[in-house]
Amino acid sequence: MINILTNRVLRKMGYFDDRRGLADRYASQAEAWDEHLQNSRNFVKRVLEGRQIDNLIIMGSGWLIDLPPGVICQMAGNIYLYDIAHPSQIIHEIRRYGNIKAVTADVTGGSILAAYQAVQKYRRTGIRTEIGKIFQTGFQPDVHADFMISLCLLSQLGSLISEYLVKYIPYDNNEIMELNRLIESEHIRLLKRVPSCLITDYEEVLTDLHSGGEEIRKSIHIDVPQSGQFMKWDWHFDMDGSYYPGKKVLLKVLATEIHSDGVPPRQGVKETLQFF
Repeated sequence: MINILTNRVLRKMGYFDDRRGLADRYASQAEAWDEHLQNSRNFVKRVLEGRQIDNLIIMGSGWLIDLPPGVICQMAGNIYLYDIAHPSQIIHEIRRYGNIKAVTADVTGGSILAAYQAVQKYRRTGIRTEIGKIFQTGFQPDVHADFMISLCLLSQLGSLISEYLVKYIPYDNNEIMELNRLIESEHIRLLKRVPSCLITDYEEVLTDLHSGGEEIRKSIHIDVPQSGQFMKWDWHFDMDGSYYPGKKVLLKVLATEIHSDGVPPRQGVKETLQFF
């Protein structure tokens, strides 16, 4: 599956623009992000304290701003970084650490490719693909993890897919909300297979830089389980109005430990690893 997701497809769907935008925003607002980054690191360290972990999976590793290689290399015997596409700078940086590997994978189980194919179909035929057929299930890493971390990923899993779909296909808001709920719920089921922790934003607070008026938007569409340590904080994501023009953006973030429910993995996509 991942072999079909070429750089061309990901570029068309906006994945590289989003990744580059995140790095640019951090470069311009690093000081405003400091508290969020430190909270993320402290929470992960606290949850992992005292655990003997052979294989640790970090999903949504991206630029490793939250958890730098020098920090995560000490967390487990082997660390596997899962993302749809890894920045070349990160691939180069982790080469100095013998126990960190980058894995190219679509952790939605195939929804990215299904969305791309749905757009191509609509352009050819004018026929909309049912939302339930775009959602894919059954992602299963080949690595047997002792612990998994979902790192500021949950709110992004469906958002880029949804934004791409509505550019070309007239889905209504309820259909898009349902797709996001399905993708997010499946991600939580994945985390429940082994002891895990989740860090995600759950609300955006937009403040007009001129009038001071506020708007609050949900960034996830499900209830997040809490089965252990739990923490909330504010992330001063964009203070100069570059993300949403003319609006300051504060993200409400939650971090929670998720205990395994002992349910075996679903039968479905078993990702073929591409190590770098």
